[in-house]
Amino acid sequence: MSQTSKPSEGAATNLWSKLRASARRRADEDKQASGRQSLIPRSIAWRLILFSTLVIGLAFLLGGLVLSRLFYWHAITTTNRQLEDILSNLALDVSIEQPDRQQPALVAVDRSGQETAFNSPFSGKYWQITEPGGKIHRSDSLLDFELAVPAVVRPGDVLVDTHRGPESQTVLQRHRAVYYRDFGLVMRLSAAVDISEVRALHRSFNFYLFVSLIVLGAVLVAGIFLQVTLALRPLRRAQAKLKQVRKGSATNMGSGQDYPPEIVPLVEEIDALIADNQTIVERARKQVGNLAHGLKTPLSVLQNEIEQDQSVLAVTVRRQTASIQEQVQRYLALARSVAASQQRGVQTKVNEVAMPLMRTLGKIHRDKGLILNAQIAPDLLFAGEHQDLQEMLGNLLDNACKWAQGEVQLSAKRDDKALMICVEDDGPGVADQDLANLGARGKRLDELTPGTGLGLSIVKDLAEVYKGELEFQRSRLGGLSARLIFPDR
Repeated sequence: MSQTSKPSEGAATNLWSKLRASARRRADEDKQASGRQSLIPRSIAWRLILFSTLVIGLAFLLGGLVLSRLFYWHAITTTNRQLEDILSNLALDVSIEQPDRQQPALVAVDRSGQETAFNSPFSGKYWQITEPGGKIHRSDSLLDFELAVPAVVRPGDVLVDTHRGPESQTVLQRHRAVYYRDFGLVMRLSAAVDISEVRALHRSFNFYLFVSLIVLGAVLVAGIFLQVTLALRPLRRAQAKLKQVRKGSATNMGSGQDYPPEIVPLVEEIDALIADNQTIVERARKQVGNLAHGLKTPLSVLQNEIEQDQSVLAVTVRRQTASIQEQVQRYLALARSVAASQQRGVQTKVNEVAMPLMRTLGKIHRDKGLILNAQIAPDLLFAGEHQDLQEMLGNLLDNACKWAQGEVQLSAKRDDKALMICVEDDGPGVADQDLANLGARGKRLDELTPGTGLGLSIVKDLAEVYKGELEFQRSRLGGLSARLIFPDR
């Protein structure tokens, strides 16, 4: 009979270790990837500016190097031409005499027509003639210094090199071998020029080139910044328009002709999305209304059938039916408000809702002699449905009138961030420990006062639909203060 072996504990531990190592490796890779991504700004504008600046910097760097080398090459080429002129004139200044073929030829150099620089010691311009036998003729500017001359220079060849000259100067030398056919002599002629001035001129050119490129680069980067800012301005205008749609002050993005052709398709797609959303919301509202009518008739039939029946079952059914009707009305109103809150461009004047409510409640509670005051700006707007604001203010004002002893105040104002509506009364108020329980679904702090306990809960739910909140605190009048806060969307 075979036995089934169980996996060993060591194998399980090994597998667990591998899984942990793999997880750590993936975490390290994700961290490295996020680190690389953090080096690149997320903003499109800053990406364009950064990449353009890098491209300009690279182009200027390469261009500067090329211009610097071209300038140095041009300076050295010009110096070589000067040396060639010196050698050509020097070859003409050489005179050779040999009266007797049996005697060595006598070489002389005419110095009378030469530049004064060749007569000034270490002036930076030098020449030297080397005879076949090694005898040297040199310019007075060399004094007793001897230029380094290649050992072999064939007639017609021209050699150029750089050596250390007199007084530690760096000289550019040009050598040429000249063949004097009549005498059978090959003379090595050398001319040298101190290139420290060329190098100093090159350094000066590099400095001014660097400063010019920096200034030009700064101007170009500023131009790119301005160009990107102007190019992205239509996107910022579209963002502002979309914000107006979200707040409810506009119904769509506007005509596509107001935007550049590049973003017109985006604007049209957003408008189409808004229109589709409004269509879906309208369909949902119709379905909510149909559901309300569909439930209303069966509930009314049940209530009528047991209206006169006083049995225990009838009382229970009557109570539960009323509760179902209240809950259905509550959730249908909430569903309708959710649909309505998704619509854009819907706005309601606060005073057009608040003032009729206060007049109606003042008549209802006429026997209490209440004073109802309101402080509301005429143009103050609520970004939502008229009926929803009426539902919220009606419940709050009705609750305040029930508990007030003589005065109810309604105030509404808007700051930079939110719309605030406050309802206060001078009633007995609520204990501090019970403030948190206000607005809880079906929660009543006083069972003797008529009501279902759903009014404040409905207000709280409706406020949350519009991304707002309901707060309770002590009123300066002595009673309860209920404050609705609706942040700007």
